[in-house]
Amino acid sequence: MLSKNLFDEKTLEVNSISDYLTVTTPLPQYLPYPRFLLDTDLSHTAKLLYTLLLDRATLSQKNNWMDECVFVYVIFPLSSLSDALRCSTMSIKRALRSLEDADLIERRRGHIAVPNNIFVKVPTEQKCSSAWNDSAPCDGTEMISSIRTIFEQYVNTDTGANGLSKYLETHGFQKLARQNGTSPLFSATLIRAILKNPVYCGKIAFGRRKLEKIHGTRNEYHQVPQENYLLVDGLHEGIVSEELWNAAQVKLLAQSKRYEPVNRSKTEQAHLLSALVKCPICGAGMYSNKCTKRKKDGTPYKSFSYYSCKHRKMQRGQKCDFNKQIQEEVLDNAVVEDIIKLVSNPKFAAMMQEKINSKVDTIAIEQEIAAAEKQLRQYYSIKSKIMEEIDTLDPDDRHYIIRKSDLDERLYRMYDKIEEAENNLMDARAKKQAIEADKITGDNIYKVLICFERLYNVMNPLERKKLMEHLISEIQIYPERQPNGQWLKSIKFRLPIVESDIDLCLDNESHTECVLSLSKV
Repeated sequence: MLSKNLFDEKTLEVNSISDYLTVTTPLPQYLPYPRFLLDTDLSHTAKLLYTLLLDRATLSQKNNWMDECVFVYVIFPLSSLSDALRCSTMSIKRALRSLEDADLIERRRGHIAVPNNIFVKVPTEQKCSSAWNDSAPCDGTEMISSIRTIFEQYVNTDTGANGLSKYLETHGFQKLARQNGTSPLFSATLIRAILKNPVYCGKIAFGRRKLEKIHGTRNEYHQVPQENYLLVDGLHEGIVSEELWNAAQVKLLAQSKRYEPVNRSKTEQAHLLSALVKCPICGAGMYSNKCTKRKKDGTPYKSFSYYSCKHRKMQRGQKCDFNKQIQEEVLDNAVVEDIIKLVSNPKFAAMMQEKINSKVDTIAIEQEIAAAEKQLRQYYSIKSKIMEEIDTLDPDDRHYIIRKSDLDERLYRMYDKIEEAENNLMDARAKKQAIEADKITGDNIYKVLICFERLYNVMNPLERKKLMEHLISEIQIYPERQPNGQWLKSIKFRLPIVESDIDLCLDNESHTECVLSLSKV
């Protein structure tokens, strides 16, 4: 049983020399810490608070403090709990709320000037036994074999990250699903991140990434990888050797060369909607496959191209079950036909022009720029006056040093204000420029859509593909072909002016009827 005196600082005396524990040494007073708390997501304060309340409940059991339902309760004022756990009253209140949310305590309001009754609950026997026997703390040790296999296979074989992801899947290696991740498979991106991480060879890196502000935005930052960073020895033991990690870095650097663009001939076939068509199951971009067969005499049949999902190769840690192959010519014709029907609708032209004109309003940003320029001029004027005061100081004055120091400090603060005002002015001008650029882009896309049929008929295949990439953000298809022969479900255009989705439905007269979504991308 733990009394309040245990937490009284006046009664605690710590000797400079501690005694070893022997068979006859009496144990100091301690709190009984329930093991099931190790597997909960409660804060440390909440766990200690529950332990303290559970210990106080033993006193209630001895004194028969119970209600009409024979439920034992505890009376412990907030001030006493705060003094016992050495934390603020607000921390105690948050811990009590979290314990109530976890259904470990129940508070019932008392009378005026009387503390609340706290009913301490314990998990059921089934939950306790599962928490004690079946669960184990996740310390990452089960991933050691997978990490070693990744490094050894990558360095000692010709397998790349994509091939290694398939190797791990076929040999039963799985990762722990943490945070928002739900797939237990290793993706190629994750494998590259593991190979670049020096913590697996016993090192700690400082400055691998730097948080930089995005130019033209306010309070928006992004992480930028740094080429030069500090690498020091850590206190932990490495999973792989430093030589193996260095060999992996050499191979990563050798394989990091991007594919060079291929100069295709103007007559070569260009797959119009590659990567624009999205898989209806996993949402990944679908690409074209070319099917060519030859007759017995060696002459080729007519070749056909199909759009299919490439996620079935396990390269991204996912396995897609969509195995349909959609004929390229059918889907291309359906998309072109729907775009022509859309732009020929007079309601579309009027709506788009109205949206482009209504969304471009630079009055507010111009007022902000004017206010920033005025503030900057004011700061420059104050800086000039401070410098004039410094020049007119009398060195023979007995307060010269103090006055000079005060003016210098004011001048330094003014330089900080000038720098901040210049950054605000630069951000406002960049924002205005971005709005005007969106206006120009919206006008251009609108004009291209209106003249789409005439432009499309005179373009070669490569130009048509580039036009589709500039106009369309994504194309959704049905998982199964519809009874009317339709695959196409919706088309989303790249219109930077339109901020909210607008659905335009075509007439349901032909087999290519679908919904076209216009949204900001």
